[in-house]
Amino acid sequence: MGEDLVLPLWREAFAVMIPSLLFYGVWVLATKAVTKDDLKLIARIVPMPGWLVKAAGNFIGK
Repeated sequence: MGEDLVLPLWREAFAVMIPSLLFYGVWVLATKAVTKDDLKLIARIVPMPGWLVKAAGNFIGK
């Protein structure tokens, strides 16, 4: 059998959380659970890069 990869707790959490959050974000946009109006509201409340808001808006469509 192969050896197990042992990571420090923070690296392991990072390795699990980042892909999970990316998948969740794409899933929310793909299922159209967020509208452009929702996205505009979120962008006003949470500081986000303009390119990210624009890309998400393009993904949402109309």
